Amino acid sequence: MKKNAIVFDRVSSAEQRDGQSLEAQRKGNEEYAKRKKLQIVKGWSVDESASKEEDRKLFFEAVDYLRENNIKHILFDKVDRCCRGFKAAVLMEQLFEKEDITFHFTRQNLVIHKDSPAHDKTQLYFHIMFAKVYVENLKSEVKKGMSLRESKGHWNFKAPIGYLNARDERNQAIVLKDENTCDSVLKAFELYSSGNYTLREIGNFLEKTTNRKISHCMMENFISNPFYYGAMRIKGKVLDGIHEAIISKSLFDKCQRVRAFRGKGKIRSKGSRVIKPLMGLMKCGVCSHAITGEAKVKGNGKTYIYYHCANRHCEQKKVCTNQERLYKQLIEAFKPFTNFGPKATQHFVKSIQNAWDEASKYAHEETERLQKEKDELRANIKKIQELKEKGIFSEEEVKGKLKNILDQLDSIDTESCAHTNTETHILKEGLRVIELLESTYNFMELGNDWLEKVKIAKMVLSNLTLKDGTIEYHYEKPFDTLIDLTSEKNWWAWQGLNLRHLPCKGSALPLSYTPEVLNFG
Repeated sequence: MKKNAIVFDRVSSAEQRDGQSLEAQRKGNEEYAKRKKLQIVKGWSVDESASKEEDRKLFFEAVDYLRENNIKHILFDKVDRCCRGFKAAVLMEQLFEKEDITFHFTRQNLVIHKDSPAHDKTQLYFHIMFAKVYVENLKSEVKKGMSLRESKGHWNFKAPIGYLNARDERNQAIVLKDENTCDSVLKAFELYSSGNYTLREIGNFLEKTTNRKISHCMMENFISNPFYYGAMRIKGKVLDGIHEAIISKSLFDKCQRVRAFRGKGKIRSKGSRVIKPLMGLMKCGVCSHAITGEAKVKGNGKTYIYYHCANRHCEQKKVCTNQERLYKQLIEAFKPFTNFGPKATQHFVKSIQNAWDEASKYAHEETERLQKEKDELRANIKKIQELKEKGIFSEEEVKGKLKNILDQLDSIDTESCAHTNTETHILKEGLRVIELLESTYNFMELGNDWLEKVKIAKMVLSNLTLKDGTIEYHYEKPFDTLIDLTSEKNWWAWQGLNLRHLPCKGSALPLSYTPEVLNFG
């Protein structure tokens, strides 16, 4: 008797939707269902972007349909058709672990349910991990496009008081003066520059004239913000802006001199810098505030580093833990990886190689799509120039149309570079993961280089908290599953480690590898 199932087909761009991708997914899933004796009762075809998981309403509609109709099987083409990040992975893990839902990834011939072998789940988590890496690095590359806008004087964030965020005729983000509040802003700077008013008094004035709640911290930022004289402070750098200034540079400088005079005597000299490797690694196990480090020099002249909660209202602020004690606890966390030796690494790397292949293929597909869009836009430029020569378009009309097209070309170039750079990063990330897998088993051999050890700890351990001198943590996926695998002797030699389904090229990776050795397709 056939078991009921639903199918979820997904593409991430209009180019894929108009082509054969959805049809190919549908056909492949139907053939798979016949082989596995599954009856497809409903299907979804979605062109949502996997990088916006919170907006994927249809995916959650499919999940609700599973629950309401007591259906236990759902089909996807590949892992990244289901999720590209750990948030969706958490939901998926809940479905197959607690609600007994079986996930079928038909192209990868991967079936995941609560009783799946550990190596199958590990393979799933590696696909998710690399998909997430791809998306995060794509975001990073897009941010470079934002930096380009900033270099041209555009503001990419919420406008400060006295200004409004708006859109121009090309729907580009711009900042305009707020006619209702800009006069109050000018008056506030003039009052402060006189030296007769405190920041608190200026804040009260702004609250009354703008009907906004303004804290003392906001006033500190307000009076020192170069945005008001036409500049922008971004990541510590002051850049020229194209927005209209409310005050003059001379008035701003006068306010800074008043502020500096009032702050005189509050400046404390900084002592010599002491490196505290564990800073930023843990949070307080009671209040979730950051853990800070404190260096103390004892009577024998030696410097000792202690860590405690940075929240002065938390009871854990008084609990100071010696750095050496924390080092020993981190070493204990890595002891299970001592079974993960070079020979095991060679075998295991095969099971994740096709995740890199998929990322590279996706990057190429997106690059080709963007190239087609560029070709169409360039063809439009040629047509506009031809129409200009025929006298159909005036010089002004041509300028307006060409500017719009050139802006689109710039946007496409930014996205194209993002995919190219991200693909390169995926290769580097693959090499890094292999290095990480090889280095976890000899973590203790890194000696006293705790800066490097902490880098590895951040990638392997998650949710680190410190309470009463004890570190609590979880292992990141897929390392949590690796712990289960390595508990078995010669786990990497299991017959159950079914690698024939993975389209890996070449033989096992040697330990002394180079990028050329990795055949990523």
